[in-house]
Amino acid sequence: MPNAFTFPMTPPDLSAFLEPNWNAPLDVDAHIAKIPADASIKGMFFQDAIETAKRLSGTSPAARNYISFKSYPMREFVRVLADSARAAYPALSTRQGIRRLGSTVYPTLVDSMVGKVLFSIAEKSIRRALELTPRAYEITVSPGNAKLTWVEEGRAVLHLEHLWNFPGTYHVGIFEGAISAFEATGSVKVKQHSEHEAELLVTWTRW
Repeated sequence: MPNAFTFPMTPPDLSAFLEPNWNAPLDVDAHIAKIPADASIKGMFFQDAIETAKRLSGTSPAARNYISFKSYPMREFVRVLADSARAAYPALSTRQGIRRLGSTVYPTLVDSMVGKVLFSIAEKSIRRALELTPRAYEITVSPGNAKLTWVEEGRAVLHLEHLWNFPGTYHVGIFEGAISAFEATGSVKVKQHSEHEAELLVTWTRW
């Protein structure tokens, strides 16, 4: 069967992808004010951040409970995410804390009923998991999408659009966590286009 995923043969300018400045200031209130009112995300991401904060700090950064596959406002999630990052990792910058919270997302998603169905066919292939990533975004966040725009052995570029939960920070952690979940080593670098759009260069050492 032909491969359904086709990509440009010429690689992008990989030198344009950089390590984020994890100590740069982050104005969470200003960011929230720009998020569209109808933007939403599934409750499992709230649960994941809150549980990490509770485990590491002993206190909950949220005043209510969230249901895994119910949709909640993105504005609310960004607030809970930032509060969870500060509670869980008080010695780190907010950006670093949000990145750390992102690292647990892939294992949490894969352990969910939908994630088990979606990612079961990936088996031990990071490339295959990345090819399935656009569908995962489609299911869990609105608006927002991920496109796998280039891939070769051990490297891939994902284009994230209309994602208000820090595509150059939180989502870096998500893919770092995915690499770790596959028992591989690698890195994630960023070409940031705006507060809600970024390209990620994901590199790993096993296929």
